[in-house]
Amino acid sequence: MGGGCDLPVGALALAPDGARVAIEALLATLDGGVVLRVEEQGDDPASVGAAAAARLLAMAGSDAAPGAPVPSTPPGGAGR
Repeated sequence: MGGGCDLPVGALALAPDGARVAIEALLATLDGGVVLRVEEQGDDPASVGAAAAARLLAMAGSDAAPGAPVPSTPPGGAGR
């Protein structure tokens, strides 16, 4: 995404029952003006993480391609 070490991105994954994974992920603009959040659940940790990442990128819009900055406003308004 081109943000390097400064890109505000994070995720928290939990598997409270030992099998099903729940992840909450976020992506924000550098100034914190826009914060996008998603939640995903499933049995395969890699698939759950990939789905969360794909949703965040879709919410950020086509400008969020590798090397491009996160847009200042997501399509359709603010994040969650």
